[in-house]
Amino acid sequence: MDTKFAVAIHSMIFISESEEAMTSETLAETLNTNPSYVRRILASLVKEGMISSASKTKGCTLLKAPEEIYLNEIYDAVKPGVSKLNMDLSQNLDTEIYLGKCEQPVIEGLFNEMENAVEKILAEKTLHDLISNVRQNMKESDQ
Repeated sequence: MDTKFAVAIHSMIFISESEEAMTSETLAETLNTNPSYVRRILASLVKEGMISSASKTKGCTLLKAPEEIYLNEIYDAVKPGVSKLNMDLSQNLDTEIYLGKCEQPVIEGLFNEMENAVEKILAEKTLHDLISNVRQNMKESDQ
């Protein structure tokens, strides 16, 4: 997983739960990170029609209900075409060796299976699901 995905989810939760439109500056403060980094991520979400435009001074809002925003859509907005697990068989196996030649498809099959499992989870969960869990954790913390 990538930090862009985590920043995107955090930002969308804050945007959804805020009574006022959230600026990239405010979101960056909540993340202790650079506002320009947050703006780049928000721009990806704007491009996909999930939030209104955000800037240093202009706040953004959700353009869809949290129930309509699936986590795989958020991931694909900020990391288009990139593996959810960011795994590959990066070593240079010697495929002239019998074990090396036979090992590669097995490991790639495992990585594909793991990737499909993550994709399924993200496709089933919405931003609303996360917000509900955050609210539940807040209630439990107050007790």
